[in-house]
Amino acid sequence: VTADGAGYLLRGVGPTGIASTVRLDGDFSAYQGLTGVSDTDGDGMTELFAVDSSGSTWLGRRSGSTSVSWSPAGPSAAGLTVFSG
Repeated sequence: VTADGAGYLLRGVGPTGIASTVRLDGDFSAYQGLTGVSDTDGDGMTELFAVDSSGSTWLGRRSGSTSVSWSPAGPSAAGLTVFSG
């Protein structure tokens, strides 16, 4: 997430680096952190987790190459925090 609220998905290629960068639709300024996880629901798209300023976690399901729909992540994600290192 950039200072102006833009969200980016960086597609990695293992230990060799970044394959491509995709700007996601929407304003991500409400989130302190954003991370991609593997395809958890079998639709072929990477899901996203975000943490907002109150510490709540959100699950973002991608519905296209740049579209994301957000829902509360639920108890399984409780306690996730933003690492800044």
